[in-house]
Amino acid sequence: VHTVLKKCPHNEGGEGGEDMVKWLGLEKRITFNNVHLLDATGALKKYTSPADIVAEHGVLRLELYRKRLALQVQTCKDDLVLAEAKARFIEACVSGAFDIRTHADDGSATDALHAMDFAPLHNGYGYLLKLPLSSLTKKRVSELLAHCQTKRAELATLECILPIDAWKSD
Repeated sequence: VHTVLKKCPHNEGGEGGEDMVKWLGLEKRITFNNVHLLDATGALKKYTSPADIVAEHGVLRLELYRKRLALQVQTCKDDLVLAEAKARFIEACVSGAFDIRTHADDGSATDALHAMDFAPLHNGYGYLLKLPLSSLTKKRVSELLAHCQTKRAELATLECILPIDAWKSD
């Protein structure tokens, strides 16, 4: 569709086209005498200007970015602890410091891991004791250590980010 507007009776003398915009109904003034919206708590609230809406939105959004960054930092820390523990465990298995075959049951193996200062994650040591035998290699240790370095760098970056900076970068 191609529309050409050649002459408008309301815009014969003007150059800016403001009268044409009004004549075509492309602009409408609204008032904030009766603007009600739901606020952050879900309650109906009357706003007197667009600035009030933007200000309340900004406060809420910054709080959500703060929570998001805190969650990302905690997730990164958890990943780092898990990778470091797996690397230490595999290194202990490869070097012979820990041998599952010498333990009579899971309780004995769990006690040995506790004595070696491994942290019980996810309600126990299953994250270590249930690793596949094929992953107990020196190559896997070096991969996990490289992953730890990456996670440390990511954690350092995340800890430096302010919520306002995260908002601006999105």
